Amino acid sequence: MKLIILNFSPIDSLRINNYLRKTPVFYTKISSVGGIVSSGSYTYLIKVNDELLDEIIRNLVSICRVRKVKVNTINNTITSTKTELSNSISTLQSSVYTKTEIDAKVSSVYKYMGSVANASKLPTSNRVVGHVYNLEDTGMNVAWNGSAWDNLG
Repeated sequence: MKLIILNFSPIDSLRINNYLRKTPVFYTKISSVGGIVSSGSYTYLIKVNDELLDEIIRNLVSICRVRKVKVNTINNTITSTKTELSNSISTLQSSVYTKTEIDAKVSSVYKYMGSVANASKLPTSNRVVGHVYNLEDTGMNVAWNGSAWDNLG
């Protein structure tokens, strides 16, 4: 297996999409907003079997047109990328949950507590939001929502 990384203009997008849909490859299309590659361009990540590599590259080259573009200097790109990366890391760090927080959120969703014969046998005390019971007479599942038993279906 090989990975082809193809950066191209939106002008070629439709032709490339049409071609790749007809080939036995897996691919992902990524839009660019600037940085290392030109803003408004696209990048394809294309996974291809070794035996098809030369043919796929040859066909992609024939589909895409060569164009001259103005490229930022590498120093401007690196400075810009460092700033964007730093901002992204700060954003990510402020939205990360600890294991304890994740466990609390997941455990507060639904927790199956068992089956009861019918709705009159549901607990009347020690109810916790998210506790779920199966009603044997109807097959219905119900969950405590903090103020009442809610039919889940």
